[in-house]
Formats: sequence, C-alpha cells, structure tokens
Amino acid sequence: MRFILLIFSVIIFCFTSYSQNPQLRNPKNIIQNDINGKISGIIKDDETKKPLPYANISLLRNNNIINGTISNKKGNFEFSDLPIDLYKIEISYSGYVTKIIDISINSNKLNKRLKNILLSKEVFLLEGIEVADVAPIYENKIEKIVYNVENDISQSSNDGIDVLRNAPLVS
Repeated sequence: MRFILLIFSVIIFCFTSYSQNPQLRNPKNIIQNDINGKISGIIKDDETKKPLPYANISLLRNNNIINGTISNKKGNFEFSDLPIDLYKIEISYSGYVTKIIDISINSNKLNKRLKNILLSKEVFLLEGIEVADVAPIYENKIEKIVYNVENDISQSSNDGIDVLRNAPLVS
C-alpha cells in the first residue's frame, strides 16, 4: 500500500511540475530560445574596393536599434547571439551614402556572412562660391599707416588731390 501511495505521489508531482512550466509543454520554445545566429561582413569603398575602417553599423529589429558597433581597421564587423527574427543593418560612414540591408535569421540559415558591402561616395554640387574680403580704411603696420581709399565711401566722388588732403598724417 505504501508503495502504491509513493508511486501515485511521484506521478502527481511530475504532472504538476510539468503543467507549471510552459516551456516543457511547447518544445518549440526551447529550440527557438537556445538557437542564436550571427551576422558579419566587410565594408568597402565602391570605387577603390579598399576596406572602410570605423564605419558605424546599427542593428535594427522592428525599426528599433537593438545593437550597434563600428568596423575594425580591416572593415570587418560582427553581431553574435542573435535570436531568430528579421533584422535590418544600417551602415553609415562620413562622406558616403547610408546603406540599409534586410536580413532574416531562421533555423535553416543561422549565420549570415555579408562578404563585401560596397558604399558609394556622396556627391554634393555647389552652384557657386563667392569670396569677399574687405580691408579696413586705416591699417597700422610697422613704421607706416596704410590708407585704403577703395574702402572709404566718402572718397568715392573725389579726385586724387582731395583724397590726399583727407589722408591721415599728410600735410
């Protein structure tokens, strides 16, 4: 009788612990939580094919940044321990066009190796540049005073003799 009671209590204990743990009831949860993927790649210049060191890489899930890193001196980067999901990688580098790549990590393909991510240079066209330099009317230099007539508005209609009369220290 005690033996039957002991077996019955062990069976009851097993069923209650099984029903309390939802992961034991769904084995897919155990598999999905334990499997992690990896994303890695190399960032290069589109024209020269040289690696771009210290580029900014952001890992996004549902348009939210979940992780970020920078590329090393050889342009390599890596994100590891990623659960199965859909991701976006945003790559930006000063002077280059920002690139966004969609990536899916699933149970069939856990590791994504992006061999060469080519970034193109961002080109800006300027319509024109205007450089203007205005010298002061009076300049004090070593052992002399310079009088810039072209910057004196009051002297615009006078002739050379009137300009010399108005110049400082000229008698």
